[in-house]
Amino acid sequence: MISGNTVRSKKITLEGAILPSTIGHILEISKYIQRLENDEKSFMADFSDITFGGAQIDTSEQEHIVRFTIDAWYDKNKRSGRGQ
Repeated sequence: MISGNTVRSKKITLEGAILPSTIGHILEISKYIQRLENDEKSFMADFSDITFGGAQIDTSEQEHIVRFTIDAWYDKNKRSGRGQ
């Protein structure tokens, strides 16, 4: 509750995987996040913030991969604020 009002947040968690890289798998994940943030007409039309949820190496696969999560926070007012 904030000032006596019930506040709810909705988020979507995106899960992905990438091969480890000497160039930088975290760099590739950050580029993906940047592409989502720059997509104002589609993806960001519904979301107010994107956060990196973390990454870990999955050694259970034949080729070790880096699994990661990204959280995007839904904002119902973004589209309605533009008259859509």
